Amino acid sequence: MRTVLVLPLALVLLGAADAVPENAVCIENASDETLFFVAEAGDDERVTRELAPGETLCTASSEQPVQGVVGVFADPDALEGCSRLAISGTVETMRRYVAFDRCLWGSEAPSD
Repeated sequence: MRTVLVLPLALVLLGAADAVPENAVCIENASDETLFFVAEAGDDERVTRELAPGETLCTASSEQPVQGVVGVFADPDALEGCSRLAISGTVETMRRYVAFDRCLWGSEAPSD
């Protein structure tokens, strides 16, 4: 039997000067488009939101570091998008959206 823990609202939306919540899985929209983003922490938490350029989406902080997945889609109904593994406590930066898992991530290109 699986136990489900219900936590308070897990969506955290950060501005540029805000610190990353401890052990949270985060994704930043560094593109010039408003897109639909997903952040997942382990098997227990998934948050989604449309992000404007410069905004960051995070799961809630957790007591222990977790592995997660972040993703981006053209809109909430899109079937294809981009995703990548993420480690809590860091921010994955999506620099350019291209459908079918061909996005440009911050770790793959130098800053402008």
